[in-house]
Amino acid sequence: MSRGRVSRAGGGGTRHSSKAFSAMKVTLHMSMSVNAVIAREDDRCDFLAPENWQMLVELAHEAGAVVWGRRTHEVVRGYGGSFLTDLDGLTRIVLTSAADPQLEAGWEVARTPHEALARVAKAGRSHLLVVGGASVNSAFASAGLIDDVILNVESVIIGNGRPLFAPAEFDIPLLLAGMERVRDEIIQLHYKVKK
Repeated sequence: MSRGRVSRAGGGGTRHSSKAFSAMKVTLHMSMSVNAVIAREDDRCDFLAPENWQMLVELAHEAGAVVWGRRTHEVVRGYGGSFLTDLDGLTRIVLTSAADPQLEAGWEVARTPHEALARVAKAGRSHLLVVGGASVNSAFASAGLIDDVILNVESVIIGNGRPLFAPAEFDIPLLLAGMERVRDEIIQLHYKVKK
């Protein structure tokens, strides 16, 4: 098992030696049930309050860049209305292995977390918000690229659904940096990754 962080600078393999990467901040932000379910098996998120989306949009605009997976993109697209346009003006990336994903104008494709970071750095940004789903979260965690974790925990337990992380080999030691009740039914937990 991987323990702790993987260095972003130096070394070979898929790691990049760019100083921009070592200065890049990566925050994982997810809304979930008490038992870490981020969506039902059919991708519905009906147990999450609308305020969670508003908080995601605010954090994304603070970061300047956002990445999520193809399935998450398709689910949000299905919401209609202004959901995708809420993220206009940002560096917007879909992490996918799909050969030719159909994306709206202004969205970019990355095949790996490191490629996503390269796109963010190329856009002149220094902060990336990772917002799921489980496979994307695990890809960034396995690569040792997460600096902060912000979890909105809804006051509900969901018996069957998609987990916060897909199974993978990683450990991430955390320090609790803050806890806030952002609504009667939502507690926000903020963790810093121990370096």
